[in-house]
Amino acid sequence: MHKEPTQRGLKVAEEVRRMLVDIFRESPLWEQGLAEVSLTLTEVRISADLRNAHVFVLPLESTLSGDLLLKKLEKAVPRLRKELAKKSHLRVVPALTFHLDNAFDNFNQIDSLLNDPKIKRDIKKSDT
Repeated sequence: MHKEPTQRGLKVAEEVRRMLVDIFRESPLWEQGLAEVSLTLTEVRISADLRNAHVFVLPLESTLSGDLLLKKLEKAVPRLRKELAKKSHLRVVPALTFHLDNAFDNFNQIDSLLNDPKIKRDIKKSDT
């Protein structure tokens, strides 16, 4: 059963997202091959016990495939958690799991469907 996040969970998730953005901006992760990668951290979802964070990323103009990017981010997790520990006031730094955010892909797919001439024709028929 999926529970709605608590207000505290939402605040912590947003705080973790902001701190990760700062970490990526301030200290490039050269050793993981992520220095030249431009990405957006779109969302962080945190577990009820605040021990696990799922970080959703959107690569921008990256030459890396999504899978390779996720592998490099997973290698960077120990360093990222260390940096989070320095910046945060949390008792426990959450474990980080990275995921590709495909919400924009879904949006583009829906947009292209809605602009399809056949679909437009069907929508017009149903409106009349």
